[in-house]
Amino acid sequence: MDFDLKQAVDEDVRIKQQPQPTMQSAPQTSDKDMNQPHSSKTGRLKKILTIVLAVLLLGGLGYGSWWYYQQQSELKRQSEARILELERENAALQAQILNVEPVEEETSDQAASEAVLASIRGAIDTNNHAALEGYMNNPVTIILAASEGLGEVSPVEAVEAMAYLAGGEGPWDFALSADEITQYQSGDYSEYFTQSSYVGRSVNNYVVVFDFADGAIASVFMTNDAGLL
Repeated sequence: MDFDLKQAVDEDVRIKQQPQPTMQSAPQTSDKDMNQPHSSKTGRLKKILTIVLAVLLLGGLGYGSWWYYQQQSELKRQSEARILELERENAALQAQILNVEPVEEETSDQAASEAVLASIRGAIDTNNHAALEGYMNNPVTIILAASEGLGEVSPVEAVEAMAYLAGGEGPWDFALSADEITQYQSGDYSEYFTQSSYVGRSVNNYVVVFDFADGAIASVFMTNDAGLL
C-alpha cells in the first residue's frame, strides 16, 4: 500500500513538472498595416484636389488676362476719344482768341456721293436704268439733244426715256479728260456741262450727262452723237 501511494505521488509530481504546451497567439495586425488602405485613398484625393486647383488657377489666369486686355482696349479708346475732343476744344479756343471763326470746308449740294456715281456707271453699262430710279429727284429733267426733249418727268418716266441709251455700245467711259469736258462746255449744249456734271461716253459716241441737286440726280442729258456737242 505504501509503495503504491509513493508511486502515485511521484507520478503526479512528474506530470506537474513536465512543460505545458503554450497556446500560439494569432498574429497581431499593426496600426501601420491597418492604416495602409486609408493612406492610399488619402493620396488619391490629394492628387485630384491638386489637379482641380491647377485647372482653376489656369482658368483664373486666362480670365484675368482677357479682362486686363479688355480694360486696356477700352482705356485706349477712351483716351483717343478724349484727345480728339481736346484738340477740337483747343482749335475753338484758338479761334476765339484770334476772334476768327473756324473755317468750314465748303461742300457743294450739287455733288453726288461715290455710291451714286458707281450705281450710275453700273446701270448705264448694263442698261439696267431702273436701278437709278431711287437716286432721282421727283420730278427729274430729261433732255434729248437735237429735239424738244421731255422736260420734267417722274423718275419712272425718266427710266423709260433712258432706254434711248440702249443703242450705246459699252464699255462706257466716265473718266473723260479735262480737255474733252472743256470742249463740250464750249459747244452748243454747254449749259448741260457744269463743274459737277458726271459725263459718260460710249464706244460708238453716245453721250450721257448727269447733274445733281442735294446729291440726287436732278437732270439727264442724252445724245446719240457726240459730234452734235
